[in-house]
Amino acid sequence: MDSHIVFLARIGKLIQPPLDDYPCFMLIETSGSDEQHDQEKLTRFLENTMERGLVMDGTLASNSRETVAMWTLRESIPEALLRDGYAWLYDVSLPHHKFYESVVDMRQHLSRFGSGRISRICGFGHLGDGNIHLNVTAPRFDAELEAAIEPHLFEWTAKNGGSISAEHGIGFKKRNLLHLNKTPVALRLMKTLKHAMDPQGILNPYKVLPTE
Repeated sequence: MDSHIVFLARIGKLIQPPLDDYPCFMLIETSGSDEQHDQEKLTRFLENTMERGLVMDGTLASNSRETVAMWTLRESIPEALLRDGYAWLYDVSLPHHKFYESVVDMRQHLSRFGSGRISRICGFGHLGDGNIHLNVTAPRFDAELEAAIEPHLFEWTAKNGGSISAEHGIGFKKRNLLHLNKTPVALRLMKTLKHAMDPQGILNPYKVLPTE
């Protein structure tokens, strides 16, 4: 019978520059065929990473109830952020060594607004594929704040070797920023293929490709 083991670790030195005592949490789920053997391996892994100072603290789920509780923490983040009032939610991808720096940069970039206009700036995502959801929350919608976030985040992401859209596509909002990730040659090729297959522009209209 397959075994699924989940553990939650508090990450320290993997994140540079250091922020708070526990700047990040990592939730990992593994699957194996021998639960006892898998538990022993993960326990050794956790102990080793703690000894090396890579992980500050951690715990393994010992039953299905604890597994559900850990995953609930992760899955509840978007809903919890909305309780701040208004949330700007972004979906980008970055090289692993830059994964959390987008949050650090955004905190510095928006520092002039102060705590009265910004509730929090944080990020969560999928470390395996470098997909981070950067989030900025405030008591209410703020046009000046939004103008400061965009397109700064997308320009910073492109400059640091990332993609301005990770898992939710380009759509309407990012179509005129596609040049940050695609060369003029690539954009011309995309438009040529689009016109060849959809000369009347009726398939997924006005999305993905930038306007002239």
